[in-house]
Amino acid sequence: MSARIELTGQRFGAWTVMRYGGMNATRQTGWTCRCECGVERFVVAQALREGLSKSCGCQKSAMIAEARTKHGYSKTRAYQVWSDMIRRCTNPKAANWDSYGGRGIKVCDEWLSFDVWHSHMGDPPLNMSIERIDNDGNYERLNCKWATVGEQNSNMRSRKDPVTGLYFNPNRPHITPEYRAWVSMRSRVSKKNKRVSALYAERNITICPEWSSFEQFLADMGPIPHPGWTLDRIDNDRGYAKDNCRWADCQVQSQNRRQNQRNKRAA
Repeated sequence: MSARIELTGQRFGAWTVMRYGGMNATRQTGWTCRCECGVERFVVAQALREGLSKSCGCQKSAMIAEARTKHGYSKTRAYQVWSDMIRRCTNPKAANWDSYGGRGIKVCDEWLSFDVWHSHMGDPPLNMSIERIDNDGNYERLNCKWATVGEQNSNMRSRKDPVTGLYFNPNRPHITPEYRAWVSMRSRVSKKNKRVSALYAERNITICPEWSSFEQFLADMGPIPHPGWTLDRIDNDRGYAKDNCRWADCQVQSQNRRQNQRNKRAA
């Protein structure tokens, strides 16, 4: 019998090989792999090496739609708008993931096809971008329109209460972004959240005991300084605590993640 080729730690598309998985019912050798979305699954070794399996299926529809897109659109602004929309709702590594896919915003199934999306929305007018009418709703035909920056600012998800200084959702005034950030933080570290367990629970990312109380969390963090800012851990290998957290925009968070990665490589 030939020696087994070691694949542990290698990446194949969205899969990261975690450990040897033995053989399946048909005597095929395979590996336990984790997808970027957090799903773990037995994958046949041959399927990995030959590129027949690249993810658990979470990216399949988007990849098929992109592959079928006519080449004449691939370099247009319309295609860029569509691909950016897909990325921020499906890719946890996207810089603005926390404001979209990370808080449950999805792209409707039919819009995973560029052709269908384009038939509904058409080309973006000059100086306009795609906007969700309900900022807590998904990207779908009845909830999207083209809008100017000024129109989008007037429909921002968060607006500042002049009395409390907190930003709030005008459609759900009792749920502030600060409270949403606290709930999202608790959800991310939960062992029941299999979608992101590899990024949090399995890395022992925890929340300090004091922050089991939203009131204490808010007292420590204060109001969000600007709409769209979210909770950021300064050291990505440490948990959620007052001395390791701040409010930051997507650009700062992306830069911080890259710096954390550089520090790891230098260590």
